[in-house]
Amino acid sequence: MTINATTWDFVMPLIVRSLVNDLVEPYTYGEEKVQQLIVTCAQLVKPELDFNQVYNIDIPNMTITPDPITNYDDGFTNLVSMKAATLILQGEVKNLAANSIRVTDAGATIDMTDAFRATKALYEQMLDDYARAKIAYVCGNQNYLKAILSPYTVFYFSYNYTNIPNNIMFG
Repeated sequence: MTINATTWDFVMPLIVRSLVNDLVEPYTYGEEKVQQLIVTCAQLVKPELDFNQVYNIDIPNMTITPDPITNYDDGFTNLVSMKAATLILQGEVKNLAANSIRVTDAGATIDMTDAFRATKALYEQMLDDYARAKIAYVCGNQNYLKAILSPYTVFYFSYNYTNIPNNIMFG
């Protein structure tokens, strides 16, 4: 199998893994599962926003055409990646909530609730960032969308942002 480092199925999983801190092999989430989640999220995000490009999402065959990476569609790439990260974190929160216990016996305490709280806070932050990114996309502020992902973005994609207003503020 030949890996093309400039296609969605290589770049977007890296972004998603960066957002959920799954960068060390062996990965918590398999490559095919992350790609499958990205395609599913592309299907979910597509009707939420009016993208400049019309994307065809084929969930059974795990394809997104045209490729948002080769078309330099940072908005689609970042929003779908963020949506995938929120779904992964949502699952983590659910699993940690089920295993979140605190036991006190004879002065000894076992507390497994901190992991749940930390992951829930990250999930809530990712939900907030995703909502803000959608607003920024609709308003045409791609720089704000990039700023949300900047500490996590693996690749830099050049794009001409000369017609985008820089004075849109949020929060």
